Amino acid sequence: MTPRPRSLARVLSPRFAAALGCALLAACGRHSSGVADAGPATFDGGLTGVQLNDVSMLFPLPATQDELDSATLKASDEGSAGVLLPPSFYDAVGHITGSAAKAPTPGGSSEASYADLRATSLRLDPCFAALAPDPHGQGCAPQLRLVFQEVKFNASRGRSEAFDSALHVFYALSRDELLNLSLELYRLRLSRAQPGERLGRLQPHPLMVREGLAGPFAAAVRDLVRGLAGQERIARITQLSSTSTFNWTFKGADFSSPSPSALVAMAIPSLPGSATAQSFFSGFSFDDLEGKFTPATSSADDLTALTNVVTAAGLDAGTRQQSFDALARIDNPSRHSANTIDCASCHLATPAALLVAAPQYSMVESANPNAFAPDGGAVLPGELAPTFETLGQLNLHAFSYLGIYPGISQRTVNETAAIVEYLNQNYP
Repeated sequence: MTPRPRSLARVLSPRFAAALGCALLAACGRHSSGVADAGPATFDGGLTGVQLNDVSMLFPLPATQDELDSATLKASDEGSAGVLLPPSFYDAVGHITGSAAKAPTPGGSSEASYADLRATSLRLDPCFAALAPDPHGQGCAPQLRLVFQEVKFNASRGRSEAFDSALHVFYALSRDELLNLSLELYRLRLSRAQPGERLGRLQPHPLMVREGLAGPFAAAVRDLVRGLAGQERIARITQLSSTSTFNWTFKGADFSSPSPSALVAMAIPSLPGSATAQSFFSGFSFDDLEGKFTPATSSADDLTALTNVVTAAGLDAGTRQQSFDALARIDNPSRHSANTIDCASCHLATPAALLVAAPQYSMVESANPNAFAPDGGAVLPGELAPTFETLGQLNLHAFSYLGIYPGISQRTVNETAAIVEYLNQNYP
């Protein structure tokens, strides 16, 4: 994808890390987390740099009402650049569905109350939507991204639960800020993990699970986020919203300035007529996926046949293979980005692969020649698995929760692996 210079692990000495961090902090005017530099970690006789869970963090759901109240990132939290997600922005992009009844609204419609919005994940992206990001950051749009969901504590079940909707908020950073944040999170993990520990695949962050959301690791992460994010940096907001157990809508908005009045509805890539909204209907059966896209993609890479068991069964083997090849390319961050393919295709690739292609036709994505292939060093093969768990219903979440169950798509895993490689190869 890009030239491969020396990795972060081989060049980032503790002294260099500290000096670089201080220089960047001075240049950016940001506050350090105060975490002591623990130096590089060792693994299998070598040195490890940035790992998957350093740049994409799925926060565990709060274990108690107190954690929900005091140890989470709220939409209303104040960051250095303003409120993380002001109510006016939420109103402007439209409320996602949730458990709060809208009155007086016939039909039992519901929405997520602003007060219940909590960040359930964080992602770093040094070069948003770039298929071949420049090693020096030319033309790149560095971003910090947060996913907000309605999260409530269910006292009768003794657990927190997230509603089947999500807001994805994109905050614009400078390259130096992105570099500094990635370095701070790297050093923070080294300071809290066991010597040589590898955190493995994407999952609810192992250190946050171990220490709890009120623990020092999670608290430091929240401080780092508040030190950068806020209204003044919001560039885009997209949403996945469940309108029934069988139907979801997708839409988004771009912001040219830090004001809800600067909202421009996002034309969803590959949809005819520059459509700004898309829906997916899964069919009424929990056992068989019988999907329908409205509107469907006009891209040459069209996986829609594999989201419907009836349609897939009616294809000849060659045409079915073409659909699966398209699925693998959609999941490959060097072939497609958020600027080249529609929302629903991205969110449906993992369900189509795991519910239709693999069990019915023995099609394995990792074996497809169009699939993303990491270098095998910064990211190990066993770390590339998605997480596809359900509550007896379809889980379309790419890096958030359906109830208590994580949804981590193959696309998100692949994007994160590509970012890990990019950071380790280029940022030192």
